[in-house]
Amino acid sequence: SARIPFHLTTGVDIIYIGQFPKMLERDIDAYYEDGAIYVTNVQEDEMDIIDDIIHELAHAAERNNDELMLRERI
Repeated sequence: SARIPFHLTTGVDIIYIGQFPKMLERDIDAYYEDGAIYVTNVQEDEMDIIDDIIHELAHAAERNNDELMLRERI
């Protein structure tokens, strides 16, 4: 089985699964905020939830490595 490298999870303290007001207001399936990933529990299949979590891990990595991202753009 594949695993996500630990260093890519830095800044993510918890993953919540369910229906959340921000999700419903913005018509989105997942978002990253304040060290947490929020993912809807309404998914077509298990690959959808995996895709959502990986996508939000990427957002977390971007936000938690702002300095590195800025240097790479210069």
